[in-house]
Amino acid sequence: MGLTVKSDDKGVMVFANEKEGANGKYTLYSIGVSSKDANNNWVSGFLNVRFKKGVSVPNKTKIKINNAFPIVTKSGDKTYVSFMITDFENLDGGDGFIDMSNVKDDELPFAD
Repeated sequence: MGLTVKSDDKGVMVFANEKEGANGKYTLYSIGVSSKDANNNWVSGFLNVRFKKGVSVPNKTKIKINNAFPIVTKSGDKTYVSFMITDFENLDGGDGFIDMSNVKDDELPFAD
């Protein structure tokens, strides 16, 4: 099997950068990566990542990567390597539900 990537339980921070292109808006994603150099100093950088079509991850979301694999794309003379994240968990504490306790009935789109 080929190269796959997983993060530890601490997770990684996802950075989202919205761009305007010929076909409308799109989002570029990256994750922060750091390690120590030969002098024991921290060196940080960014790794480009992608998500499945239809998946939107807010800027500065912390996730645990369960599965990702490298992909190669070409644009003109340049070749780019990024990682396609196919399975992840949101570590920011959200449960996927919106707090509706302060919403009035007449503000709901399905209210009578």
